Amino acid sequence: MPNQQPILTNPRQSPPPPSPELVRRRGGIFTVPRRLILRQPDYSHIISPRIPMKLLLNVNVEGSFGPIPIVILKDQTVEDLVKVVVETYVMEKRRPLLTESDHRKFELHYSPFSLESLKMDEKLLNLGSRNFYMCRKPPTAVSGAGTGAGSSMSNTCNSEAEEFLESGFLITKLLFLL
Repeated sequence: MPNQQPILTNPRQSPPPPSPELVRRRGGIFTVPRRLILRQPDYSHIISPRIPMKLLLNVNVEGSFGPIPIVILKDQTVEDLVKVVVETYVMEKRRPLLTESDHRKFELHYSPFSLESLKMDEKLLNLGSRNFYMCRKPPTAVSGAGTGAGSSMSNTCNSEAEEFLESGFLITKLLFLL
């Protein structure tokens, strides 16, 4: 009898430490065989390295209502995105209808307030944004002259800003309304 574990006689004495085979349930403590103990599932067989990662991008088209959601591969370029957006816009028959369906006559911006267009050979994963704005290129940029990286003056947004400043509508004219 001296080799047996002592029976708890003091109600303040804590129970023995739990073993991995013991499970505490509402009804008390009971033992579970090791083969029934749940293990973390292994999901490595589900994630395959052959499945390419895709990006969900939203592109607002100039004059259109609402963005066009596009799912595209991560290693595609800006030119590929513009091509897919133009094809989707024409296929969905969105309004206003595009007069041209050539993707080379459009350029992509981060927002309608961005003056510089994105380079057509830039990878989508490197852009850092998932929301874009697409507008028409001016006729001079479509012909091939000034489509390089330094042609920020030839894009549509910049020409609209210059027209606004030339129109003479300045904030000082609004002060007279007060």
